[in-house]
Amino acid sequence: MRRWLLPAGLLALCSACEDGQVASKDAGRPRPDAQVAPLPQPVDGGLLVFVAPDRSADGDGSRARPLGSLVRAYEAVAAGDSVVLLAGDHGEVPAPPRGVRLVGEGTHATHVRGPLILDAAQTLEALTFHGALTLAGDAALVGVALQDSAAPIARVTGPSQWTEVRVTQITGPEAAVRVEAGGVLTWRGGGLHDLAGGAIHGEDAQLRLAGLDLSRFAGVGVALDGGTLEVDDLRMHAPVGAGVLITGGRATLSRVDVFDPVTDPVLNTASGFGVTGGEVTVSRSYVRGGDRAFRVAVQGRLQVVDCVADAPGADGLGVSVGAQGQATGLRVIRPRNAGLAVAGEGAVLGVADSVVERPGRIGLLVADGAHATTDGLTVTDAANRGVAVLAAGALLSGLVVERAVDVGVQITDATAEVRVEDSTLTDCGTSGLAATGEMAEGLTLRNLTVSGTYDAGFELAIGVHLYQTGALIEGLTSRENQGPGLQVEQSGARLMGATLLDNGGPGAVLVEAIGEVALDDLNAERNGGAGVLAVRSEATLTRPVLVANRAVDIEGPGDGASAFVQSVLNVRGGLALENAGSGLAASVGSTLSLADGVRLEGNQRYGAEVGCDGSVLSPPDEAEYAGNRLGDRNACP
Repeated sequence: MRRWLLPAGLLALCSACEDGQVASKDAGRPRPDAQVAPLPQPVDGGLLVFVAPDRSADGDGSRARPLGSLVRAYEAVAAGDSVVLLAGDHGEVPAPPRGVRLVGEGTHATHVRGPLILDAAQTLEALTFHGALTLAGDAALVGVALQDSAAPIARVTGPSQWTEVRVTQITGPEAAVRVEAGGVLTWRGGGLHDLAGGAIHGEDAQLRLAGLDLSRFAGVGVALDGGTLEVDDLRMHAPVGAGVLITGGRATLSRVDVFDPVTDPVLNTASGFGVTGGEVTVSRSYVRGGDRAFRVAVQGRLQVVDCVADAPGADGLGVSVGAQGQATGLRVIRPRNAGLAVAGEGAVLGVADSVVERPGRIGLLVADGAHATTDGLTVTDAANRGVAVLAAGALLSGLVVERAVDVGVQITDATAEVRVEDSTLTDCGTSGLAATGEMAEGLTLRNLTVSGTYDAGFELAIGVHLYQTGALIEGLTSRENQGPGLQVEQSGARLMGATLLDNGGPGAVLVEAIGEVALDDLNAERNGGAGVLAVRSEATLTRPVLVANRAVDIEGPGDGASAFVQSVLNVRGGLALENAGSGLAASVGSTLSLADGVRLEGNQRYGAEVGCDGSVLSPPDEAEYAGNRLGDRNACP
């Protein structure tokens, strides 16, 4: 049957001769107004057999004299050969023999119709396919357009390799391409456009996608329910519900850009990446708009690496009940609600080297039994709080919060341990850090720097504010706040190593503190009203340095440390020098208890001043007095 066919090279030569072409220096160069399709190339020396759309043609299979019957062409070829469909509409075509390539003259020129099943290592190339296509066994598509069919236009049930495939004009609400159980789809180049439903759906399948562009469709971009998904370089515009939706399996996604997700009326979400099951890693990807850029729920696990969430309508990354999220190198820009949000029992979020810029409410929200860990997080210009831990637990390290309008870090009713360490809170409103309520497993602040807190309209401007709670503070620098550097209010606290400088209010204020507050190695300089002010509280100051604190009309005369209204100050060693008021003071039934040679020198009033109102200095001789302007101690009449 094959002896009348010519080898591919000779076919091309004969075709040129029969078409009247003359060998010359211009041979093969088309005229400017000509529309000449490139000659399909044979594969590994295989034959090329040409078929015309005109079934009346009855040639020898050359380009100049094509066959008019696809059946005759199939009879003449074997594995490794190619059947070339010349420009035109070839109608419904049967599947080629095993290993045979069915190739057209381009997607704009050659059209074929289905339904068609490829199950024996066949290839479709350089044509437009209309109708239902099933790829059941080691089939390949190269430079093919799939269009004009109800979804799904392509079902993949076996191994299939796609290169530069475009899917367009598909009707129906289902995904245009469906990879079913056991299917393996490797798709490089091309994309999907103008779809009535979603784009690609894999169920217990394997998908490898690269270099695709998706736009103008009305469903999820890529969905996986079991199996594996690998994506590198994918762009999609306006997916409905989610750009990528993972409900099971394992997915690795890199360089995926999702623009403007649209809310699905049933799912009620518009996520760039939605994960409700399985394990997913997303890297070097970008999401603009939508609801949540990254969302993980139920039992899903999501890792986000070096990604950007730009202007999400709610949260940049949301983690809910029972899910786990990890963000490294994530940048969230202008989220309407929270940059990062983790809420619900069993929800866990880890954050490293990430940034949240201008959140509409909160930079990081941890709530309702959830837990978060940070190792490098910067939050700038939060419209409300930089970080909020509400009825939850958190281990916050390397935290930088700048210019939060209302509280840098808020901790309320923690249900697990909360630690804030190696962190900086700058230029926040109301409080740099505010903690209130019961702390089930304790609150620890370690190596914390707070500065520039200002009054945001609540008549508070406190560096660190503890209210009806308790905390261990190891290493605190609180400076240049408009109000006190530290306020312990109806709370318990132990402070080991603190520097309180240049605050508008006292360095530390204790108001109705619970139990004895320990202040070890405290350095309070140039604060307004007092270095330390205790009101109805008891405190022990060990080796304090109380220097050059300033007088402020409302806050006080600028004592180094002052006990007011039935308070007790136990001062063990240390010094109070050059304060605008007295070195140490007690009034309204308060007690100063001195030990270990406290130095009280160069103060503008007395070394120690005790009000004539039942206040006590005990014992008076356990201090070293020198050069105080009004004397060592005041005397009551």
